[in-house]
Amino acid sequence: MGGMTQTRRETVTLRMGLKMHGKERLGLGVFFCLLFFWTLSPLAGFDFWFYLAVGKDIVDHRAVPWSESYLGTTAVYAFGRYADQAWLGNLVCYLVYLGFGALGLTLFKSGLLVATTAITYLNCRLVGLSAFWAGCWSALSLWTIRGRFEMRTYLLSDLALSALIFLMIRLEQGADRKRSALGIVLLFAVWTNLHQGIIAGMAVGGLWLIFGRVDVKTRLSIAGAALAATMIRPHPLEFPAFLYDHFANAQAITGVIEWGPPPMEVLIYQLGPFLLLAVGLTSMGILKRRTQHVPQPPWAYLFIGLFFLLLSLRSMRSISELLPVVCPLVAAYFPKLPKNGRVQGVFAAILLLLLGTSFSTDQLRGLNSTQGYPARLLEILEDSKTSGQLFNSFEFGNYLVYRGIPPFIHGMTAFYEEQLITDFQDTLNPTPRRSKVLEKFQVDSVLLHFPTEIDATLSLVDSLYDSPDWKFLAWDDTGLLFVRGDARDGYQNVQPWRNPPWTDPSAAQTELRQVVETSPSALAHLLLSQLLLESGQLSPAIQHANLSVELSPTFYPAWAQLGKAYARAKNLDGLLLASAGGLQAAPDSAPAHFNRALAELSKSGQENGLPASWSRFKASIHLRRALWFDPRFAPARRALDSL
Repeated sequence: MGGMTQTRRETVTLRMGLKMHGKERLGLGVFFCLLFFWTLSPLAGFDFWFYLAVGKDIVDHRAVPWSESYLGTTAVYAFGRYADQAWLGNLVCYLVYLGFGALGLTLFKSGLLVATTAITYLNCRLVGLSAFWAGCWSALSLWTIRGRFEMRTYLLSDLALSALIFLMIRLEQGADRKRSALGIVLLFAVWTNLHQGIIAGMAVGGLWLIFGRVDVKTRLSIAGAALAATMIRPHPLEFPAFLYDHFANAQAITGVIEWGPPPMEVLIYQLGPFLLLAVGLTSMGILKRRTQHVPQPPWAYLFIGLFFLLLSLRSMRSISELLPVVCPLVAAYFPKLPKNGRVQGVFAAILLLLLGTSFSTDQLRGLNSTQGYPARLLEILEDSKTSGQLFNSFEFGNYLVYRGIPPFIHGMTAFYEEQLITDFQDTLNPTPRRSKVLEKFQVDSVLLHFPTEIDATLSLVDSLYDSPDWKFLAWDDTGLLFVRGDARDGYQNVQPWRNPPWTDPSAAQTELRQVVETSPSALAHLLLSQLLLESGQLSPAIQHANLSVELSPTFYPAWAQLGKAYARAKNLDGLLLASAGGLQAAPDSAPAHFNRALAELSKSGQENGLPASWSRFKASIHLRRALWFDPRFAPARRALDSL
């Protein structure tokens, strides 16, 4: 033992299970606490409401729901047998929410992300990375998947993936083979009830079965036992049918945005650094090992990593799998990264810059809040006493399920028949089938999000608003509500989705005052502030702009309107405050930087000497930033030229 090389000693230590010193454990504790803090953000998205609804159903009825789609359209299309596939994950989410509320779910989300990162760190150490580089590489991987930081049950699946990779590496290293094999079987037995992402685990297992170094008999026995374990679930015989329908429903799959390829800006700015390093370092590692005749890692590592790397380019859903799968497996090809202090310092500085620029203290606001969902609109809908089917925007469906209102469609509809998706799309778009679909399902109320340029909602909104048989009952920051009835009984003077949103300013002002009383929203206060400012009522205009900001601190147009009102009132302190708030709400916005520059120039006009020069210098910086984000932003170009 005395003549054993350092490399050999490290290999033996890793195979025995990573014995860490006290300093490393303390450093890791601080490191993962910081990552936990960095991942904190309020709840977003809508899918988690469906999990809570299923979990609540399980608790209330003490049984896994079966043949329950939670859709109001089931009377027309008889389906719904797949609501239980992630029953255990749904139950866990509901119990967390039941016990700790929105804050508990928020902390649970960050806990899952950091737990996956921690196991990934261990996997990087197992394949040979030093503590420093394992921490940096796993943190970079976490930064890469930051667009997937949502409270979704796929986080449970990603955690299971990281555990599977850990057990696979242990098997390949010959450590505790019986325990590792048993661990894989038990993992699949739990995973099959947590999330349908177990299909990713099957992909890992299949590739390992083909390319792994462990003897064939062991691989076959583990794979067979793990596959059998996936049937330890309620209604196991339906599971293969679920997997088939899940991937055979092409109409539904193509309609789900996250199953499509990532946009180019995501590939460049989000995945770019990780992809370049992963491909570059792995290629160099393979060439170096070949030239130096050093044994290569198992081919399974390369093919599994490459498979999931290509998946991330094909589907936004698979981006999150870069952390638990690709990160440690490609690291096996470059285990000996430089120990040079300067190199490590530069990489650490770049990593800290990436993490720092992706974090804002604003994301810590509202961690215990579920604002942003159409709760008030549903209260108004319930008071309207409608009895027919509600037609809803796709993303609202899961929230409606949790509120006990059967939706027309919800986020899990991709598991059901294609015809419902077709009916939904034919209703949104100006097709001849629109009125037939509404009649077929006896739709008497419609809840829609504000129209955007990338969907067909505008066509339906305009059609309902212009129809004498539909009244515009209510709206707020979350959406628009229409019900069947005389259009004259609803709002008629403000169309908040249009620009300009009114034709009669006087009538619009009266109507907006009514809206802010019954359904106060940041947008309603903003529009009322604009009308008041146009009529020269400065104090009320400032008041309503401030109320808009209070209701939605991240709503940049509210800050812009507040700054405009303060500028009209020649209130420099207010202008500076509003421009700073707008910049914090939209740091990547050219108008936000332009408005801040104007505020600095106004300040320089009341200063002399060095303070005035300093204000003009800061103004020039913001003008250049505005042109950086939008080179064609002419007002910023003219202002910069004048300086």
